[in-house]
Amino acid sequence: MIALELAQLIVNDLLSAVQTAAHMNDHAYAKLLMDALKDAREQIQDEYLTIAGRYGNPQTLMAFYQQLMNTVKPKHYGTVAQLPASGTAWPTP
Repeated sequence: MIALELAQLIVNDLLSAVQTAAHMNDHAYAKLLMDALKDAREQIQDEYLTIAGRYGNPQTLMAFYQQLMNTVKPKHYGTVAQLPASGTAWPTP
């Protein structure tokens, strides 16, 4: 999910950079380029929604993780203070 979010962020930034550069130069293909960028954004958004629907978005994954951590019984390990004064901290053969 992290890779998906980063990939979408990078691609959207790249598309924005191309769009900004295209606005600076007035040329014959500007309209075609803007249409192609719009189509690319829509296609990327559709694919993102498909993948997010399949695997969840960051908010639902975080909620799932928090619920899982609350459900799983925590293990309580002993502390050094609980060792006998004459005992070792590791098992002996």
